[in-house]
Amino acid sequence: MNILHAHFQPPGVIFWEEISDAPQPARQRGRIAQNPKAKAHPFSAPPDLDGEKRTFSLRLPAVRGVPLPSLSLSHNWDIDTENPVLAPFFVDGIWLPPAEALTVLLTYTTPRSGAVATPLTGACFRYWNKVAALALETLAAQKLVPIIDGEDARWLPVLDSPRDAQRLSQLKAAMPPICRAEFPSLAGRGARGEGKSEDISPRILLTTFINIFCDALAREWGQDAAPKFHKSDDENVHRWLEALFTENPEIKLSTNPLRSLASSYKAWMRNLHVAGDAAFRVTFRLEAPALQEERWQLHYLIQAKDDPSLLIPADEVWKKTRGALTHLGHRFEQPQEKLLAGLGYAARLFTPITDSLKSKRPSELAVDASGAYTFLRETAPILEGAGFGILVPPWWNKKGARLGVKVKMQSQKDKVAPGRMSMENLISYRWQLSVGETELSEEEFRALAKLKSPLVQIRGQWVSLDAEQIDAAIKFWEKQKLQGEMSLLEALRMGLGGETSASGLPIDGVETDGWLSAWLENFSQSEKLEGLVSLNLSNNNITDAGALALAKTKKLKRLKKLNLNFNRIGDEGAKAIARSPRLANLESLKLGQNKIGTEGARALNESENLQNLVHPIFGFY
Repeated sequence: MNILHAHFQPPGVIFWEEISDAPQPARQRGRIAQNPKAKAHPFSAPPDLDGEKRTFSLRLPAVRGVPLPSLSLSHNWDIDTENPVLAPFFVDGIWLPPAEALTVLLTYTTPRSGAVATPLTGACFRYWNKVAALALETLAAQKLVPIIDGEDARWLPVLDSPRDAQRLSQLKAAMPPICRAEFPSLAGRGARGEGKSEDISPRILLTTFINIFCDALAREWGQDAAPKFHKSDDENVHRWLEALFTENPEIKLSTNPLRSLASSYKAWMRNLHVAGDAAFRVTFRLEAPALQEERWQLHYLIQAKDDPSLLIPADEVWKKTRGALTHLGHRFEQPQEKLLAGLGYAARLFTPITDSLKSKRPSELAVDASGAYTFLRETAPILEGAGFGILVPPWWNKKGARLGVKVKMQSQKDKVAPGRMSMENLISYRWQLSVGETELSEEEFRALAKLKSPLVQIRGQWVSLDAEQIDAAIKFWEKQKLQGEMSLLEALRMGLGGETSASGLPIDGVETDGWLSAWLENFSQSEKLEGLVSLNLSNNNITDAGALALAKTKKLKRLKKLNLNFNRIGDEGAKAIARSPRLANLESLKLGQNKIGTEGARALNESENLQNLVHPIFGFY
């Protein structure tokens, strides 16, 4: 089985194969030179692709002048793998431009015709496949901005979200060494010093690939739309836009008009990139105090985009006297100016920041609980969408950070008729106000409400308690029947997530015991429910409440036969069934011997959802 490799050679990709059925290469005899000259790779060949044939040189692990084959290459050679050294080899491959290379990288899965088997893919191919997917996602999301690069017009991808930063960091760390193995005698790109492969930065190689591919594909795919643009009144701008949609990126302007355009562009970009630049983003970190009465701290930092774990406090930024800041191998240009610009923009959204800007070196802001809540709920999402970094307490987006309710259900053995299980009046229940795993009494809740703070501590745990939640909790205590009995169908509906709130509060948990727990667990298995096509619930004393619960059960979408004969369903239950889109696949619905009147019958007869029924509803079929 052959191995297909991919090597990034700007602006495209070279593909080449390792051949499994090649004859065993001869070992080099005699003394091995310390700096050997490149020689032909003994078991490589161009793949079966239409493109430009190119020869390039790679530094590969070798023993006695023989390159070590990939571990997955199937061969019968006896090759010594001890004490390998890096040696250059000429490799013949097929070079493809970005659009064609992207197609190969993302779709190379189908077997080839003829006698040649489909090659496996090497580590470098699989790596550039992941990077190409990211480039395609960036294009699909239209996360691009037009830029002026010297005398050229280009499209620059904007990967500034925390998720983007995480993916870039992971890709940088995962880059296989072979991706950086091109020998500079032929590469001529990205190498420094003596031309060692280690000198080629994974970060630069990765960002270069994404930048080149996004620019080339945006330029090519946008050519059809370019003629639809209205000609700008500004000739300089028009020439720039023109160059964005042609194969040649050169802006066809003389020196002075080009300088004028570049000046206008820089002013536009300063207003657009208030969150930082290509290397870092302005970041806000909100820290909760240890005690309720203490103030929250909003810290200002800068965060490396390619390494989100690298955070530099504003105090360190202000200590730098020159334009650039170098930290742990990262270089940040004009961090002070960009930090101030970012804080100025954020101050328009969160006015308390304005007070901190009165300081010559703003580094943090102390806010009360109300201010912290406003930042978390309103300001942080907007700032994050604008490209700023946002670091908030981990509990903020979890269920435990809000008021909710739990329902505890208990099976009643004495309510079960001998030999059968009724669907009505079997389950005892009790509602309980909760914060995560912490249960609250009415007295505890009202004490918290008196604090009149949107963020409160409950037994050491911070929780959001806004006005809407307080009102919902009050209604819960006043209107909700805190304990009683419910039907098995109602319990099923709640246990399967068909009911998500009670009196306006989210249901954060359902606790069961005994046979009820086992029955619900068994019934909740998606493969059983989603494949269920027939259900017989006749003669189970099902009322309107049970019919409503059944109509709202989410996992019965494939049900075709439903028998509800000999129950106590009335007009309201019939209407619920008629309105339920989840029962649209029913072909047989039996509702004989119930309490359905004229209104319920009309709703069933006129239902837009029950169009697949092939039998009369009120029969015994």
